[in-house]
Amino acid sequence: EFPPAVVSKSMIGFFLHAKTNPLVLGWHYVGTIEAVGEDVSDFEVDDVVWGFLQYEPSQKQGAFSEYITIHEKECAHAPGNVDETVLAAAGTETITALQGLRDAGGLTKGKSVLILGAGGSVGSAAVQIAKRLEASHVTAVCSTKDVQRVKGFGADTVIDRSKEDVYEYGSKFDVIFDTTPAKYSALKFAKKLNKGGGFVCTIPSMGYMLSQLLCLSGKKASFIECHANKEDLDLVGGWLLDGSVRIEIDSTYRIKDMRSALDRQGDSSKVGRVVIDVENGW
Repeated sequence: EFPPAVVSKSMIGFFLHAKTNPLVLGWHYVGTIEAVGEDVSDFEVDDVVWGFLQYEPSQKQGAFSEYITIHEKECAHAPGNVDETVLAAAGTETITALQGLRDAGGLTKGKSVLILGAGGSVGSAAVQIAKRLEASHVTAVCSTKDVQRVKGFGADTVIDRSKEDVYEYGSKFDVIFDTTPAKYSALKFAKKLNKGGGFVCTIPSMGYMLSQLLCLSGKKASFIECHANKEDLDLVGGWLLDGSVRIEIDSTYRIKDMRSALDRQGDSSKVGRVVIDVENGW
């Protein structure tokens, strides 16, 4: 089962995927192992595993297919009692949030964080993961329709971006995590960072490039492109198992109904992830 992905032509061959013809879409997966290599020690045939394909220019596979080949260090055993639909939808969003906050942003216990785009898939995961990383205070920015949802994910303060100017918000932060498609200015947020703080974005932009100047003032700007690895997938899997991180599912479609799934993915009323059933969907 896999959530759909739409690839920008400008990203193919640069960040996300090789220029294959035909191009097979899809990154997330959960499925049963059919065969293992001679040197594989942690996995066996019939084990259920989950994760996502690496986002890289050399990637030629797509998860919207019956079979994919995965390195043993880039997947994890599916945690028991976690619905496979949730696992299929959880990979990229949770690992982007974890690696963006912890690795790129340096978020540790006692630090404060501002999450932009907290109503989205990465943003909502980031709110929950920031709490698991024991941030001292989690401030989240989202649209009016998402305010109550984001509060439910555990944000200490929620800013409705349609009613407040987030650039004028009074507090400073140790980490600012921008999960939106280059909607906010890293340079404008520079004054909202504490000394030694970091601004992390998920989409590289000209503003991000200019924000490298933050390094001159004892602050930093980083771009996070998540990387699948067993340790982080196991960590997130444990959080999904104990319920401290939740992934919302909007709907599930058979792969033969991909057109409808993609339409739903682009629908502004969608809340949560759209999942594709490959195995039973032809």
